[in-house]
Amino acid sequence: MLVYFLETAAKLLISSEIRDEALGDLWEKNARLEEKGASRAKRLLSLSWNFILLVKASISIFLEDQFQDNEMRTLDDEDSVVKVLLERFSSIGLSSQEMEAVKIYCRLRQTYTPEVSRKLLAFHSELLKPWIKRAEKIIHGSQLKGNKAINHEAVISSLIFSNLIRKIEIFQPSQVKAHQFSKLVEEVEMSDDFLNKYVEFSSSEYIRKLVFRTWSLVVYVISWSPGQESLMHHHGTALDAIKVVRGTMTHWQLPPDEWPDDFPFEKSDDLLRYDGPYQTFSAGEVALIDRRHAHQIANLSDEPLVTLHFRFGQVPDDSHWRSTADTEIFVWNQVEGCFDLQPQLT
Repeated sequence: MLVYFLETAAKLLISSEIRDEALGDLWEKNARLEEKGASRAKRLLSLSWNFILLVKASISIFLEDQFQDNEMRTLDDEDSVVKVLLERFSSIGLSSQEMEAVKIYCRLRQTYTPEVSRKLLAFHSELLKPWIKRAEKIIHGSQLKGNKAINHEAVISSLIFSNLIRKIEIFQPSQVKAHQFSKLVEEVEMSDDFLNKYVEFSSSEYIRKLVFRTWSLVVYVISWSPGQESLMHHHGTALDAIKVVRGTMTHWQLPPDEWPDDFPFEKSDDLLRYDGPYQTFSAGEVALIDRRHAHQIANLSDEPLVTLHFRFGQVPDDSHWRSTADTEIFVWNQVEGCFDLQPQLT
């Protein structure tokens, strides 16, 4: 009866952003107290106090939204709005402490139920709860597909990528400046264990493997043997950021007004080699390709080269595309408006 009363009050007093999850927590807390034989008075006190905290959080959300709305109204152009929002989102990430907690949770979940795993983890920071809940959602979704093994690398990578998508896909690709996109990509740190799943070399040509793609963002890995190259081409109106994972990348780039010839789109059969000035990029460095800029990549070293590519605005479509249907780790899903990557954890 108490929970039903609080549920009714929640419709008036608790922000819709946290209402469903908050009420679920109240139901769960009430059930645990009943299992422990807690008196009705004790349950009333405990749930009421939690409800008060939720109301307080709702007031904070309301005030923050009002402040943000006022702040946005003072901005005089669309570029300023995009800049402010991207800067605000850039502070939302998975810290090393939170990443370690997710790893431990995944190991515990291999043996125990979610509730027991949370208790054994014994995390005290409220900041960790959203990540653990999102990790559990990923694990649950994967297990529904029949995957019993839990790979913490896949779960953490899913959280990192889904966080990037939440940041970037609130905008149309045309709204985002090249340097803003590059900054977001630079913040994405993937482990070697995860990226190695997509590395595959061939003596005849470079190999591209899809990690995931959405309506506007695609991420893929390219493996380059020594001497392999992509000839000069452009990607239309898409932004590209290339992070070197391993080896040394030689990179040429020309803005549209400096093209000596009409360099073709990437899927053309008439690609040209360009022999002008170039830059080299080592592991961890990012090369940025703006819209309509022609570029060319080569592995001129004696060692293998692995590059991680982020394209915002146009899905790759050329003769070197490789299907990863047999090894794809991520599958993109949309459930009731909530975007999450569901990895195959085996």
